Amino acid sequence: MPQIKIDFYSVQNPEGYDTPFQALLQEVSERQPLQRTIEVSDGWAQLQTLTAARTFAAGVMVRSKTRDIPPIVSIAGDMRDVPLNPGEGLGGRTHFYYRYDLKILLLQRKYDGVRVGSFERYYQRMAGVTIELFPVVRLEEMPGLEGLDLIRKFIVKLAPPHARHYANAGYGVASIIDLADRFSGPIAEFTVSMEHKKGSLNKTAAVAFLRQLRRLAERSVGPKGKSLAVKKVVVVGLEEGDDEEKTLLLDLLQDKMTMTINVIDEDRLSDARCARALEQAYEQRGAELRQMFGQG
Repeated sequence: MPQIKIDFYSVQNPEGYDTPFQALLQEVSERQPLQRTIEVSDGWAQLQTLTAARTFAAGVMVRSKTRDIPPIVSIAGDMRDVPLNPGEGLGGRTHFYYRYDLKILLLQRKYDGVRVGSFERYYQRMAGVTIELFPVVRLEEMPGLEGLDLIRKFIVKLAPPHARHYANAGYGVASIIDLADRFSGPIAEFTVSMEHKKGSLNKTAAVAFLRQLRRLAERSVGPKGKSLAVKKVVVVGLEEGDDEEKTLLLDLLQDKMTMTINVIDEDRLSDARCARALEQAYEQRGAELRQMFGQG
């Protein structure tokens, strides 16, 4: 039974860049194919199609593999190269759905397609500015990092050899990688804690660092759907109420908003079915998203 896996992201423009993301999507879609194509590690990527409606835009990104293509092999053991013309490759298609009012992107998760890191870099190249995608944390796990009144402790486990391959991991993460490299350690695990002292860790610094880790985890997902670089990110904090303090534990690798839709009416996933699945995912999570992002 085919499955469509979908992740939810908040799209954030850098300060001073006022072009709505939907306007950037439209502008890129109107370019000639070569002008909306960028080179990636094993080929090229581009925005292939875009449909803009009154409240949302939906489209398809394609990643074309033109290098290191495995041969065609017969059961008898015969092999031959895949016949490709210049400019052609083996394509992985990734569907997306963007809501204008909430600035929320739903992105199909496909290992052979355009994953979140590549999607982000593509539109950074198209716009010439640092547009960022942040995973949406499920409402039942809120208040999340920013909503915690106090951050008491966090525990982090990294695999520096993998983390090193992902650019823009952030200064804090780079420092950990450098320290692990000094001792030739394949794993770096550490805890930062207030222990028995009252108060909170520096919340601004902690939130910035932990968001770096969550982004690194998103961009280093391997074939089995788990991060190759980030093995654990757990935060212990306090939410202060009128009558008591509530201790909260957040697992930043598990608490993000995702959805899996099982497709029982098709053996192969058509474009129409993938697009319908993303709309269905938004319909199921729409009320929750509007509550979280101020449109409830």
